Amino acid sequence: MELGQQPVDFCSHLAEALSWHPPGACRFDNIDVSKVPWTTAGFRELLGILQGRAATTQRLKAYRCRLEDEAVLEIATWLHPMPPQLVPREVHLSDNEMSTETFEHLVCTLEVKLAACPPRVPLWLRIEGNRIKPETVQ
Repeated sequence: MELGQQPVDFCSHLAEALSWHPPGACRFDNIDVSKVPWTTAGFRELLGILQGRAATTQRLKAYRCRLEDEAVLEIATWLHPMPPQLVPREVHLSDNEMSTETFEHLVCTLEVKLAACPPRVPLWLRIEGNRIKPETVQ
């Protein structure tokens, strides 16, 4: 996402660009929508576009986006139908508004997905600056 670009514009441009490719043909190295405030509806739209075109990414960066629990839960919804081998290997969600409960739900979703894809590969999950109880994070 370019600096100053609005999420709605970005989503419409992304949807148009992905429409030129068959579903499942787009695998991004990096999707970075950081430092732009996203509403839950806007973030849901972004992930819905990716899911609708079966587009995946190695890295999802959404730090300093003011994402609340409902928006972060959309990530779990996006991951649910995704083949385990296509789950992002890096997820950066620092400096948002994620609660402990949402963090636990996201981790559970990731653990289930990654357990289905032996050998297990490490996942980099960055979450500092959220509303997560320190004792929850290991």
